[in-house]
Amino acid sequence: MIPPEILESDVPIDMSRISQLIDDESVEVIDRLTHQVEELRKINAVTGEEIPENYPGCWVFFDWSKTLVRTLNRADFNKVRTNRNQNKITLSEQEKLGEKRIGIIGMSVGRSIATTMAMERVFGHLKIADMDTLDLSNLNRLKAPIRDLGLKKTLSVQQELHELDPFLSIETLDEGITPENIDDLINYIENTALAMRNHLKNIIAFNKNKVEPVDIREIDVQELIDFNLKEFEPHPDFSELSVNMRIQQNAPFVSDRHRLNRILSNLISNVIKYRDVEKDTNELNIVAMADDNGLHLIVSDNGVGIKEENIDKISQIFFREPSSELGSGIGMYIVDQTAKKLKGNFELKSRKGEFTKYTFHFPSLEEKK
Repeated sequence: MIPPEILESDVPIDMSRISQLIDDESVEVIDRLTHQVEELRKINAVTGEEIPENYPGCWVFFDWSKTLVRTLNRADFNKVRTNRNQNKITLSEQEKLGEKRIGIIGMSVGRSIATTMAMERVFGHLKIADMDTLDLSNLNRLKAPIRDLGLKKTLSVQQELHELDPFLSIETLDEGITPENIDDLINYIENTALAMRNHLKNIIAFNKNKVEPVDIREIDVQELIDFNLKEFEPHPDFSELSVNMRIQQNAPFVSDRHRLNRILSNLISNVIKYRDVEKDTNELNIVAMADDNGLHLIVSDNGVGIKEENIDKISQIFFREPSSELGSGIGMYIVDQTAKKLKGNFELKSRKGEFTKYTFHFPSLEEKK
C-alpha cells in the first residue's frame, strides 16, 4: 500500500503537486485548517508560543479515497491531537511512548488494539500482521466499513489509522507470519522488550542506589566482566560487536559487586545502542586492572560518538542528545551516581562519529568483617 502523500505548502515541488491535485476533478478537496489553527492557538496561549498570521499548514493526499485534506504540519498536528492526553499522562511520558515499537499479530481482535493505540498515539512505529482478507462475517467482532470487504485486513487497518493520523509510521505483513519474516518480527519485538526491561531496571537501580547500603565484598574482576558480557548474549545485536578485553588483577579488590554490575550493564547497553551501523566493525573494548590503588576500568567503542558541547551534560538526569531517539536519559545519571556511591570517579572523552571512551577509577573499600 502507498502511504498518505504529505505535501508541504511552502516547498516548491510540493506546491506544484498540490495545485495539480486541486485541479483534478476526481479528487475531493477538504480544507478545514482554520478550525485546527484556532485550537492550536488556544493551546499555545498557555506557553506564549506565537503562530504565523498566514499559517501554511500542509496537505495530505489519500490515494485510496482520492481525497486531499489540509491540516496542521506534523509537529503541531501531534501537539493538538495528543493535548488531551495530558489529563492522563505527562508530556514527557507522551514523548517516551511516542518512541515505542509495537507489533500486533492478528487483525480481528488486534484491530481494536491498534486503533486505540493510534488514537492515543502511544507508539512510534507499528508493525501489523495478518494473512486474511476482510469478510462480511468478520464484522460481528471488528469495526470496519463495508467498502473494505475483500481487502487485506492489514490494508483496511492501515488505511483507517492513516486517515486518523497521516503521520503515523505503519508497516504491514500482508502474508501474516511466515518462515521468511518470523525472525525479523521476533527481533523487532525483542528489541522493544529489551529496551523496556532496561528502562525498568534503571528506574529500580535509581531508587536502590539511594537507599541500599553499600555491600562490600572481594571481587574477581575477570568474573565480573565475563558475567556482564554473558548477560547481553541474548540481545539480538550483541553478536554484531567485536569484543576486545584486557584484564589484569595484581591485588585484591573490594567493592560492591551489584553496583559495579549496574555501571557495566549501562555502559555495554550504550555501546550496543549507539553503535555505528555504517562501520565495518563495531568495537567494544574493555580494559580493567586491579592493583594496590584500586580498580582502573576503561570501556570504549567506535560508535556514533557524542557532540563536544553535550559531553558535560551526559550525566544529567533525563538528558539525551537532541538528535537521538534512543535511550531514556537516566542510564548515565545512574552510572555517575553509582560511581560516587563507591567513592569512584570517571572521565568521558568522545568525538562525534568516531569514538566514546569512559575511564573509571574505583578505590578498594574496607571489607566487612
